[in-house]
Amino acid sequence: MFENELSNTNQFVITHELLSLILWIIEHEDGSMAKMVHKAFASGLKDKIRRNRHMNDQQLLEDAQQAIIDFFGILESHMIDALHEQSMERAIQKNLLPAIDQIDSVTCNASMIRRSIEKATRSYTSSHETAKKALYKELLKRWKPKKDQIAN
Repeated sequence: MFENELSNTNQFVITHELLSLILWIIEHEDGSMAKMVHKAFASGLKDKIRRNRHMNDQQLLEDAQQAIIDFFGILESHMIDALHEQSMERAIQKNLLPAIDQIDSVTCNASMIRRSIEKATRSYTSSHETAKKALYKELLKRWKPKKDQIAN
């Protein structure tokens, strides 16, 4: 995704996936970004900026270049982790389809089933049987039977 190689012109390449992530963050996390900027200044960023003014241009350029590479590297690492986690959750959910088909939709509404599936797939990823047990356990936690409801 991110090519950590500088060419002869001191340029690096950002993949479309990483650029899409950055655009999504800008569009959807503006409040969080503002909080991070305020936190940075409250934690002494202004003093660091003042100190950097006394550095020579070559050192500033090298530090800026390294900061950009580190930023994109960390961002890419988080993106890879999220993609892996999401693919694992989808695989477990796919394996849970037979168990989900056995759930009575009259006693358990779709919202309760969905939340239970999400919790089970996040908590238990070792095997199909473990995930199935986790799903049933989560359903039981959320199930609130009514007195007039007939149980099979």
